[in-house]
Amino acid sequence: MDAGYSRDWSRIGAISEETEAGLRALAVTLGELHLVAATGAGAVAAKRGLPMPPAVAKTLLIGFLAFLEVCFKTVPAAEEA
Repeated sequence: MDAGYSRDWSRIGAISEETEAGLRALAVTLGELHLVAATGAGAVAAKRGLPMPPAVAKTLLIGFLAFLEVCFKTVPAAEEA
């Protein structure tokens, strides 16, 4: 993120301006993928009876691995009344 948006790295010659632009595009794409994965995590959590807000928040921050955790997490047994 820093290399793509700070412009410091290209200014000192560590990376080219083209690489910097590519890193910015990659950051946008990864952000979009996190949004899609978080939406899916929320849907899966709701369907499986898991708490939805933590699943969505964790997937927004971490991404696909957190989505997989929601998909394969053991569903707690329903409490008896």
